[in-house]
Amino acid sequence: MAVCPNCGANNSGSKFCTSCGSPLPAPEPAPQQPASQPAQSVPVESAQSQYWQQPAQTQSVPVEPQQAIPIVPSQPVYATPITQPVQGRGNRPKSNGWCNAGLALSIIGWGTFGLTAPLGLLFSIIGLISANKKNEPGRGKAIAGLIVSGVLIFGLAISLPTVWADVQDAIDNGQVNNPYELLNAIDDANDRQTNVNDKYVKKILKSNWVAMEDGSYLEFGKKKTFKYYKSYEDTSDNYFTGTYRIYSGSDAVKQLTTTYKDYGINKDEIQRLIRNNEAFREDNFVIVVLENDGMWMDGENVKDEEWDSVYYGFLVTSPNNSLLLINAVTDTSFSFVTEEDYDKIH
Repeated sequence: MAVCPNCGANNSGSKFCTSCGSPLPAPEPAPQQPASQPAQSVPVESAQSQYWQQPAQTQSVPVEPQQAIPIVPSQPVYATPITQPVQGRGNRPKSNGWCNAGLALSIIGWGTFGLTAPLGLLFSIIGLISANKKNEPGRGKAIAGLIVSGVLIFGLAISLPTVWADVQDAIDNGQVNNPYELLNAIDDANDRQTNVNDKYVKKILKSNWVAMEDGSYLEFGKKKTFKYYKSYEDTSDNYFTGTYRIYSGSDAVKQLTTTYKDYGINKDEIQRLIRNNEAFREDNFVIVVLENDGMWMDGENVKDEEWDSVYYGFLVTSPNNSLLLINAVTDTSFSFVTEEDYDKIH
């Protein structure tokens, strides 16, 4: 339908206006529908949105949607750490055998009175040289072995001369027949030497003693030996022989109540004695163990066997030295005075 540009009347199918006769404009041709649409570039944002949404469909002309290329965020890249390979226990190099043996023998020396210390020292030296030469582990063990064995050998060098006489006596008397008995002999000698260094023990060993009750005479000799004569007036015969042990203070209490507990003397009995006399104290409490090995009469040993005689009591030093002892077997009391004091009294 055409509209008259002069009067505005509507006209259809005519070239002139039916109302005013003015010429009508020619009708515009209908626009042609394109057969296909050119592909348009899709921005990155639109393509990324199409990855998550279905493409729009047109009703007029179906257009095949383009396949959207998803843009996946790139994963962060981490640098691979550089690590050293960890060695398992099976891959670790073994310690030098000489070093191990040197340390072991040095430690064993503590329980064997230093008998294995020289070998421990020798093996530790060899191990240290070998480990340094071959660049093997174990040098720390070798150094420890040197220290331990060196301390033991130094201690033996100081103490052995003082106890060797007792050990030699035990060997001469047939008391050492195997390594175990040798260790016991060394242990006994060390105990005696330790006790001798006690001040109360020194006072006892400084003198010989005479019992005021029966005049019996106790004489301490060299190499921890004693002779106990029946009479101070006659020292030619009738005596006991053997070796001795003397303890004082808390050590004496411990020995009497543990090692010699069969005699039935307990700590309560010792404390009762201490309470009964102000001159009695634990520090001057002593026990004298006579290890008898013979009983001599008329020049003959009539009792060729060994037995112990245990005496316990106190060493009183004021006004004079007195050794007040009780026989643990017979419960007989003895008041010993020094040989010099006995001579003065008589």
